[in-house]
Amino acid sequence: MIGKGKSISHTGNAINYAVEKHKAELIDKHNLIGETGKEVEAEFKMCQNLNGRCENNTLSFVLSPSIDDGEKLNDANLLGIANEFLEKMNLSSHQAIILKHQDKKHKHLHIYVNRIGFDGKAYKDNHIGKASQRVAHEVAKSKGLTCARDVEELNKENTKGIRKEIGQRMDQLIKDHKPRNFDDFKDLCKASKIDLFPTINKKTGQFQGYRVGFDQFNFKASEIGKKFTLSNLEIAFKSVKTLRVNKGFSNGF
Repeated sequence: MIGKGKSISHTGNAINYAVEKHKAELIDKHNLIGETGKEVEAEFKMCQNLNGRCENNTLSFVLSPSIDDGEKLNDANLLGIANEFLEKMNLSSHQAIILKHQDKKHKHLHIYVNRIGFDGKAYKDNHIGKASQRVAHEVAKSKGLTCARDVEELNKENTKGIRKEIGQRMDQLIKDHKPRNFDDFKDLCKASKIDLFPTINKKTGQFQGYRVGFDQFNFKASEIGKKFTLSNLEIAFKSVKTLRVNKGFSNGF
């Protein structure tokens, strides 16, 4: 099971979207009467008005069991998962609405929780995403469900051979052709049927890493090998530049 969480400010719109989506079902409510986004938002505001300093005053969570697990889980099971998650997150006493979505056999939960308690205090949302992942893992373990971490470790083991082959190919390209920069290296890899997909930081717009595609596989550069991370590649490119300059070649990139 995968858990995601974040703080939001657009409570009504978010809940309306979740409620009105095809095959959405209300599983449960905590300390609430209303069911629509507008109704829930109005009830949330009764507590939120006690704390005018908090802007992102609603917590939005998504809990996604594996497809196989989801097929076996009924509404009572899902409610048990949601309630245990909220308890472990120390949010059982907060207002909350729990909704089920089922998209193409993928059953998952949306949970919207008032970040402001009845005492007017704001729930601390530091690292809320990481906390959601950790608690979802704990709940999955306690319920005997497939854990995202276990799947990740299994995938690593099953793809060890293909990652080794990709690494050997990329390493040979560097040794044979001594690319001077990432663009050179990307072109060389493409010619060898390996695609490199740059990762751009959304806030800064800067190039911060890349992923590696081969056949139907897609990996982080670090999963291929530490020597292929962007920082280590840049060191390798600089050494090529120094070598060319020392031999009297142009140092232009």
